[in-house]
Amino acid sequence: MKRLYAATYVLMACDVIVASALIHLMPDQVPVHFNAASEPDRLGSKYELLAAILLPLCGVFVVMGSKNAPIGKERRWAWGAVAFEVFALGWILFFLTKALFYDGAPLPEPDLDASRWAAVIGGALCVVAGNLMPKANRSPLFGLRTPWSEASPETWRRSQRLGGYAGVATGFAMVALGLALPASLVTPAVLLALLAGFVAGIVGSYVVYRQELAKR
Repeated sequence: MKRLYAATYVLMACDVIVASALIHLMPDQVPVHFNAASEPDRLGSKYELLAAILLPLCGVFVVMGSKNAPIGKERRWAWGAVAFEVFALGWILFFLTKALFYDGAPLPEPDLDASRWAAVIGGALCVVAGNLMPKANRSPLFGLRTPWSEASPETWRRSQRLGGYAGVATGFAMVALGLALPASLVTPAVLLALLAGFVAGIVGSYVVYRQELAKR
């Protein structure tokens, strides 16, 4: 199991390095949005593509799920974490190399309304998940899972409550950004809101853990 976890983190580091290197090699203006046929349809700053680095980092949550998987399924989850990082590397190579080697051909008008709908629907799902989190029992599939939230039943309970608040706030922010911002700014703004929500939940669970330690 430890080797699978180590392989996951090595692949995660490779994914981040590859994405960073490809973005560094790009010109300032590159395709930053792709339609359903994976064809580029909008130009923008190459730094918008830094959001690609968030995908492999999500593997941390898959590893956490593996460590708390039902007995007998831990190895399957650990292999899932490795597979996730391999998928992330393939995704990065496919889309970022397409942006890197863009030949300057005219792009079609992007379907920017799709970004708004994605923000609104994704925000609504975050609100629903945030309302469910305070009632979540310990499970490898759902909840704010960090080493600190897993420390005790009380840290779990308080972390899920805090994660629920963060999820609801993130969801409302995504809906508001999707409806209020210019269409070209919706996707990067929503990604930043999601990142802020994740960070708030993780940091909050650590604060709860330290508070519980202080009571002992």
